[in-house]
Amino acid sequence: MKIIAGSLKGGKVIVPASKLVRPTTAFAKEAIFSTLYSRLLESDLSFSNMDILDLFAGSGALGFEAISRGSKFVNFVDSNFESVKAIRMTASNLKIRSKINIAKSDVEVWLKERKVLPAIVLLDPPYSYPHVKSVLEVICEKSSAQFVVAETSSLVSSLVDFKNYNIFKIGKYGGTTITFFEKNTSLPGLV
Repeated sequence: MKIIAGSLKGGKVIVPASKLVRPTTAFAKEAIFSTLYSRLLESDLSFSNMDILDLFAGSGALGFEAISRGSKFVNFVDSNFESVKAIRMTASNLKIRSKINIAKSDVEVWLKERKVLPAIVLLDPPYSYPHVKSVLEVICEKSSAQFVVAETSSLVSSLVDFKNYNIFKIGKYGGTTITFFEKNTSLPGLV
């Protein structure tokens, strides 16, 4: 698998040998990042001053794509040892180890231990993962991320707005649905 755009375009992302890892297609990655890029421009923001959180990171393809497109730092979280090892190897090969942090942890446990989340949260759980909505609820309760992007199976029942967050786009790409959430800054106390 390769990075599709930015300063690391063409860089190889190592995919761990695990049945739980389902790499995001190039088409879906481009949809995610072009949608985020457009929304950031509308808000006078850019990737260059954004930290990213890549949950259920798998190969880390989404986080590496974010770095390639200018993100300053990515936190990867995955509970699978092979995924963590693959992310570490890719970061070393791309010479960007100083721009990442990798946590080998259960995503729900990791999230509950955090008070603040980075500006953009990318969520790409295994299609069989049964707690997508509860993970999204924890993320949205913290109310610190500006954008949350959830990549799920098209068979998962539709996601809805969560506390402090509204859906601004839903895209379907084959068997994958990508749901984009944005923090509702019109609510009192949210900035």
